[in-house]
Amino acid sequence: MSTEKKVSNSRIGTQLFVGVLANLSILVAGTGFGWSSPSLPKIVNDENEFPVTPGQSSWIASALVIGAVFGPIVSLIMVDRVGRKSTLLATAFPNLICWILIYFAQSYKWLMIGRLITGIGVGMTYTTIPLYVGEIAQVSVRGALGTIFNICFNVGTLICYSIGPFVTRQTLALICMTFPILFFISFFWMPETPYFYLMHKRGESAEKSLIWLRGNKDVKDELQEMADLVEIEQRNSGRLIDLVIVKGNRKATIIVLGILSAQQFSGIGAIQAYGSIIFNQSDVQLNSDIVVIIMGIVTLVSSGITTLVVDRFGRKPLMIVSTFGCSLCLLFIAIYFHLKYCAVDVSVILWLPVVTMILFFIFYSFGNGPLPYAILGEIYPTNVKAWATMLISIYGSITGAIVTKIYQVVADGWGEHAIFYTFAVAEIIFLFFVIFVMFETKGKSFREIQEHLGETKLSNNKS
Repeated sequence: MSTEKKVSNSRIGTQLFVGVLANLSILVAGTGFGWSSPSLPKIVNDENEFPVTPGQSSWIASALVIGAVFGPIVSLIMVDRVGRKSTLLATAFPNLICWILIYFAQSYKWLMIGRLITGIGVGMTYTTIPLYVGEIAQVSVRGALGTIFNICFNVGTLICYSIGPFVTRQTLALICMTFPILFFISFFWMPETPYFYLMHKRGESAEKSLIWLRGNKDVKDELQEMADLVEIEQRNSGRLIDLVIVKGNRKATIIVLGILSAQQFSGIGAIQAYGSIIFNQSDVQLNSDIVVIIMGIVTLVSSGITTLVVDRFGRKPLMIVSTFGCSLCLLFIAIYFHLKYCAVDVSVILWLPVVTMILFFIFYSFGNGPLPYAILGEIYPTNVKAWATMLISIYGSITGAIVTKIYQVVADGWGEHAIFYTFAVAEIIFLFFVIFVMFETKGKSFREIQEHLGETKLSNNKS
């Protein structure tokens, strides 16, 4: 499009800079998720001052994603009223409170409360980041900016994986406490999105924001295109029911729910929460904490590669490769645990869990990890985007809580192989969904995406 050509030569460094600072909120969320793997084994083994049973530990692991169910509701109330930026800044407070409670906790109850509170902050972040990043980015870098989400999340988990095994619960909480503070201070100075200003008829503020983001004063054409799109979309105020009754929104919701299901039912939440325990059960001849750190490094590097290639190869091919690769890795892990469960000598393949898990995280980072929320940020019109991100984030939190909680139940009742077979079959099912239902959004403007979804009125009605 002509608008894209005019901005394509402008500096993208500013957008990347703002995108990274915004995604520090995701790094904060990553520390919350990463805390479980090094901390739960210590707590269960009575290495702290109060005992926690294995059953209670599974609730501690799940508490974050349970709390995350409520975060999107808070975001929905805030994002279209006070703005995307202010909502993101607000996420720092529940996360900070969480680490204070974990630091001072003297019982299981306070750990649960802290984890539930940080879950609210995580749910708010997951809802708001796709909105903010999707609305500040030009088309040519939108995919790359969207995948920074996964990089920052993996940095957060890696911090806990790397430090957690070697320090006390209180020390880890103090370290993690610094990140919401750092995020708030650094992101405070960043701009609100032009789309939000246009939604509130603040054209001058929208222009200043866009000039700052593009590093170019010649933004009139792009700003006019944004204004036209917002005007068209706001003719009908967005409602939750519009996600079902409007054809384009319905298609978008089916697609995002499908690819987010591929992410959650890969078992990623359980694998991250119980990483150390899983490797202890697999009898690998390496320290399980070291293996988990290796996993975190591999995931981070793979996420960085995805950021570099997502706008070259496209979202759909990466999702296909990712889902297929994850299903194979999960199948091999399930077979290993099945052989071990049947008392078959697995001494010659003790390397298999580590190798397949490394490959799993590589494949996961190519698509299943970063792309669902990146696509969420670019596939909905502005009038329903807040509703959509709330719905999708709640769904992701509920499925994540179910997967994390049910892992321990199934593993205890039927063996680890049963749950990994389940994850593998789920990924195969969602592979067919990606192949036959998902469409490519690479290089498409918001208008072109809506036209592809069937909302042809965007190109035909202009006032």
